Amino acid sequence: MKEVLNHIEVYQNVLTSSDCKKLIQRFDKDEGLLAPNFKPLYYQLPLNMQTDPILSEPVKQTIKMYAQKHHFLIHTPVEWAIDIPANLQHYKPGMAYNGEHMETGYDETSARRMLAWMIYLNTVKDGGGTRWLQQKVYANATEGMMVVWPAGWTHSHMGIVSNTEHKYIVT
Repeated sequence: MKEVLNHIEVYQNVLTSSDCKKLIQRFDKDEGLLAPNFKPLYYQLPLNMQTDPILSEPVKQTIKMYAQKHHFLIHTPVEWAIDIPANLQHYKPGMAYNGEHMETGYDETSARRMLAWMIYLNTVKDGGGTRWLQQKVYANATEGMMVVWPAGWTHSHMGIVSNTEHKYIVT
């Protein structure tokens, strides 16, 4: 029997500790807004991936490495790129996006999404990670670590609540 690959890739130290702290400070300074249409699961601050000096190049380079490993992404008949909008998200203790969900959505842009990515901006030792239920994979929230995975229903996932610590991510 062949080994089944889950296509969930982890990249350590995509952002430096200093850059993670700068993004958290930016969020705290601007006091992100509660995510719309959700009970209070997280607070968010919109970012622009084309112009953000901290995120733009590290995310592009990591997605490029992912695509080189998964050749079909390079040879798709349609051109694709990283979405311009991104979200910096803050989860207070007891908060998590803990409902199983996928990253292909209901609007025109997200319905065509091929990949999802997330960077943990701080280390959380009491929960705070992410679980991909179908793959039986769990990622701990580790400062500077980026996770990339297919956006569709095959890779539905959920956040893990920390009842004692704050969690910051960008996605």
